[in-house]
Amino acid sequence: MDDFGPARKRFKLPSFVLGLAFLFVGVAAVMKPGRAVMGIMWIIAVVMLFKGIFSFLGYFELRKVV
Repeated sequence: MDDFGPARKRFKLPSFVLGLAFLFVGVAAVMKPGRAVMGIMWIIAVVMLFKGIFSFLGYFELRKVV
């Protein structure tokens, strides 16, 4: 009934490295919460900036078509 048994027993290095990275980031966030909030703020700001630029460029491309 459990078809996922053999897949669970394999060691996955990328998942292990990602888990260690999240553990490190979590500990750092607990030790310095102000810097963690600033980091999250910068990530969101950069994503919003790129989204705005691509939306602006998409508007002009759509204007050419319509």
